[in-house]
Amino acid sequence: MLFFPPRCANCGRLDTTLCVTCQTRLDALPLKYLERMLPPFAGLISTESHRTPILRRLIHSLKYDNMPHLAQPLGIRMATALQHIVTGK
Repeated sequence: MLFFPPRCANCGRLDTTLCVTCQTRLDALPLKYLERMLPPFAGLISTESHRTPILRRLIHSLKYDNMPHLAQPLGIRMATALQHIVTGK
């Protein structure tokens, strides 16, 4: 890590993988419960459109840039959305 320090997956800030500013921006995004039937599966649920720049960058970094630590903030967001859907709150 000495030669290639971590960078924020969204803004590129050095020495962090998701800076406080970008985490705050992610937390501020409203949870839009997008549900869609997707045969043969029971359905698809997301928290926002993939066109939202911060989510697109974070998901891309998680999937393709070997940044598995991004699963936690994205997973918390999805868990919150699922809890709201299940409980109706």
